[in-house]
Amino acid sequence: MKNKDLASQFSVCLLHPPGDEGIHLQSELARGGYDIDLFTDEESCLRRIEKKSPHILVLYTQSLKTSLSDVIERMM
Repeated sequence: MKNKDLASQFSVCLLHPPGDEGIHLQSELARGGYDIDLFTDEESCLRRIEKKSPHILVLYTQSLKTSLSDVIERMM
């Protein structure tokens, strides 16, 4: 099985501040075959996680309006 085939089985949520860097990272992961959702705000990301938990979560702490421990507690 190729990496791209395997990657397509994984969903990724990316919380990143607005800007080109997050868009570039999203593009690179999508090119690698991952099912990826990019969020620029904490609330949208948490709503997505509540509906369908991702396999991989990438959080940039600069994007958080609350503490990391509070965000993780909300995810549980």
